[in-house]
Amino acid sequence: MTITVAERSRLLMPGMANFEPGVERYRVTGGAVTAVLMGAGDRLEIIDPEGCQPVEVAAFDRDGKSDPGLLGHSSGAPATGIAAILAGNQHDASRVADALALRGIDLGATTAIHCFSQDSAPAETIWMTASADVVCVIGVPGGDMSPEEQNTPTDVIAFIHRTAPPAPGLEILPTPLADQNQDLRIRAATARAYEVKAGEFIQVIDVEGRECSDFQCFDAAQLDGGVEAALDATVTRSLLGASSPMPGLYAKYFTHDFQPMVEIIHDTVGRHDTFNTACNAKYYEDMGYPGHINCSDN
Repeated sequence: MTITVAERSRLLMPGMANFEPGVERYRVTGGAVTAVLMGAGDRLEIIDPEGCQPVEVAAFDRDGKSDPGLLGHSSGAPATGIAAILAGNQHDASRVADALALRGIDLGATTAIHCFSQDSAPAETIWMTASADVVCVIGVPGGDMSPEEQNTPTDVIAFIHRTAPPAPGLEILPTPLADQNQDLRIRAATARAYEVKAGEFIQVIDVEGRECSDFQCFDAAQLDGGVEAALDATVTRSLLGASSPMPGLYAKYFTHDFQPMVEIIHDTVGRHDTFNTACNAKYYEDMGYPGHINCSDN
């Protein structure tokens, strides 16, 4: 007699990533490019999670010259995929192209290291080591999917393993999305208040990763009149019919009197809590940690 035991459900990706100091993770979207700075001895790890996704990697020296040898490869091929992406009309691609142009990098004669292929297996990985300081451009070529071909470009994951992690306060941060008039570094277990005019942008960056933070804002005019018109998560969820706003049609946060306050235009996290209150003293007291620093008291 044969007894078939059904396989128990399991986590496909168990646990959260817990990177050692000096490890940076970048998700490069299919059909997009990402540029990173690497120092001598830094290692680049690229993973193709779903397979069948070609990747191009171009390395540039201090003079803006393309040289695959900077990443340990004796030869390369024309970076046609990277060039096509940077010549497109995507906003992020134009930002990368402008940043490369400021460094004097000529994309016209660029050669790239071509990784993976259209029939590579899922989870294939490639490693490269920088022999000098380089500007590394990672491109994931691919156009709009043809329905009859099922050839949509997919994301790849890139890790930078630094030989010398940056000192606190000297971390490499993403390029601001616009010209900045305020630059605030909010230390752990603290809070800061700042004023933002209508039409200005707020860019929040998690410097070291895996840090939860609370964001709240008030209508300045009503606050001057003694009325705290703040973001209201319940009203926002009710008006959107979704757990939290995201870039696109349903992007706005509202106050308790149904007035829009801020709009999400760019979000690389995508996981936010709009159900619970900010952590408070009573929560920690009940958990056995009286006097614990909390966001409400901050």
